[in-house]
Amino acid sequence: MANFVATVLGNLDFPAIREINVRTGPAIINSLLFRIAVGSQAEVLAVEADSTGSAKDGKVYQWLNLDFGAGRRGWVRDDLIGIEGDGSAFGYGFIPQRTQAFMLARSVVAPAPSTPVTPPAPSRPQPVEPAEPAEPQPEPARPEPAPSGEEGYALTMGRDGVNVRRGAGTVFEPVGRFPHRTRCRIIGAQPEHNRASRFKWVNVEAQGTVGWIREDLLRYVGDVEPFGLAYHDAYPAPMERSWWVRDWNTDPNFTAIHYGWDLGAATGEPVLAGPNGGLVVQVTRCTACTPAQPNVLSQGRRLNDPAVLQDPAWGFGYGNYVVVRYLHDQLPASTRAELQRRNLTGYHLFTIYAHMSEIDVQVGQVLQPNQRVGGCGNTGNSEATHLHLEIRAWNNPNETSTGRMIANRMDPVVLFRR
Repeated sequence: MANFVATVLGNLDFPAIREINVRTGPAIINSLLFRIAVGSQAEVLAVEADSTGSAKDGKVYQWLNLDFGAGRRGWVRDDLIGIEGDGSAFGYGFIPQRTQAFMLARSVVAPAPSTPVTPPAPSRPQPVEPAEPAEPQPEPARPEPAPSGEEGYALTMGRDGVNVRRGAGTVFEPVGRFPHRTRCRIIGAQPEHNRASRFKWVNVEAQGTVGWIREDLLRYVGDVEPFGLAYHDAYPAPMERSWWVRDWNTDPNFTAIHYGWDLGAATGEPVLAGPNGGLVVQVTRCTACTPAQPNVLSQGRRLNDPAVLQDPAWGFGYGNYVVVRYLHDQLPASTRAELQRRNLTGYHLFTIYAHMSEIDVQVGQVLQPNQRVGGCGNTGNSEATHLHLEIRAWNNPNETSTGRMIANRMDPVVLFRR
């Protein structure tokens, strides 16, 4: 069986997690034996369907009993490993190159005998992604200010207001503070003082005060392209009443990795599709979430528990989430130009809307422009009501596995305004 080899790929949705669990049997209810590093290889001893019937997109997970050498044997779920070689004895046939096992169809055959294993001492937990932001209190909605002709303007996005500073950087003292959704006239924009970060700072005026606000704390309305702040044809933010919580991965430190945006809002705030419509390619409902206990903290579990991030019952930490495909031809011209600049000409964008309280769409549904996808929520690996927005690019419009697209994750600013 050495001609049939498994390689640990890890959780493709969370590549920062560099180890996976190896268990005593073919289901996550079985005890943890040890953790094994991404890239490790093993001989396949047996393959069995998940003993609890756990499935994703209607496909039951398969578990492989693997021999990593040095007496380390145990079971690993098929979405965490790649396999290659002659898998005929296990129902896979011949696999010429390494392929994620979950992507392959398997004929049921009698499994090869496995050898019982004994759990070693518990291993030290590994660092994982950072916790989500603390729970904000919903703010009463305010009327959206009407645009003044074609001239662009900005709305402040901090839930509790934002500081207005004397210069373009946090080293400058505040000259005032604007409440949430204050309409600001834009005077100009420039890089941060001493280029301390990648953010621009925006020179604004409102309420008789002139000062500087960092660009990610503002929402732009109308044409602000002359200031280099947002393309005029970019999609609007997916929630009308929201506040800024967290940006794309801007910090090189491991604990600050974040592959998307977090937008806070009141529970149930409508989450809207793009203005050119789209196609729902994936719907995942968090079966571990309940109305009374929708997230890990409410069930007495810690944030970013690797077991949660690898568990389809928790939506792999995303809770209730939907994936919407926006075809290349549906994308704004500015987005298509950016994809071309990245050598991704013709690629389509797949957008993940995560942690929702409810889902209003189904797989295969063609969405109308600005159609409601669901409501903002606090499900899964979350501690505050918010929308996690994530984008991945792929050249096959019929692809449904976002795990295959992780190399093409990108800052949502490629498509959306904040």
